[in-house]
Amino acid sequence: MENQSHIGSAGLGVLGVLTIIFVVLKLLHIIEWSWLLVFSPALIGLALKIILIIGAVLMVMLGTRRGRKSKK
Repeated sequence: MENQSHIGSAGLGVLGVLTIIFVVLKLLHIIEWSWLLVFSPALIGLALKIILIIGAVLMVMLGTRRGRKSKK
């Protein structure tokens, strides 16, 4: 068989597992949190991804701007 390597992550991360645990606890009425708090791990993960994307876009934009100035 061929030796295949996978790049990236597979499955749920810590935030995904926490979200599932909180949803189950909420549905079983073990915790009485608001749904916003229950889904907060997923929202935190989404916010971090958005921040990383914005940072990457800004770095590319600044890099191309500096490249234009150095060519003149």
